[in-house]
Amino acid sequence: MFLAMRYLRGVALDEVIDETGPLPPEKAAWIVHQVAGALDAAHTLGLVHRDVKPANVLLAGEGAERRAYLTDFGLAVERDRSERITDSGVFVGTLAYAAPEQIRLHRVDARSDVYALGAVLHHCLTGEVPYPVRVKTAAMWAHLESPPPSPARPASGVPEAFDEVVGRAMAKKPS
Repeated sequence: MFLAMRYLRGVALDEVIDETGPLPPEKAAWIVHQVAGALDAAHTLGLVHRDVKPANVLLAGEGAERRAYLTDFGLAVERDRSERITDSGVFVGTLAYAAPEQIRLHRVDARSDVYALGAVLHHCLTGEVPYPVRVKTAAMWAHLESPPPSPARPASGVPEAFDEVVGRAMAKKPS
């Protein structure tokens, strides 16, 4: 299998969030909807991205032509070979968005990418990663044991319905 990507001139989602702060709920939902479509296409081909994060979402184009693209399939793995994480058996991906099964070095599948996409949605809506801790082990623990974070913030206009979406996407058990 080969992946080919065209050159796109745009800006990474993490840079947009860093510059503007949290995104309006409508814009965050629009971006996540497009990334979910890209993930659906990858999953249909049997690929698991394993590193869905704002830095790997490129916003390109202007006005009505503006689109969100999922980039950097460098850590992608075929679903049926996902038990072999790396040759050295160590964690790969970005901890701030990694699913519990990925941290535990268990088999990953499309649900692992859905978890990460839920974390991206949370980041879009709040301007911060789901578990904003400085110590890696604390972040690992939070992904493994803490309840999914709540992005709903009445003062910012994020509806409570987003809590259910993020909560389901970031469920600790893939099932």
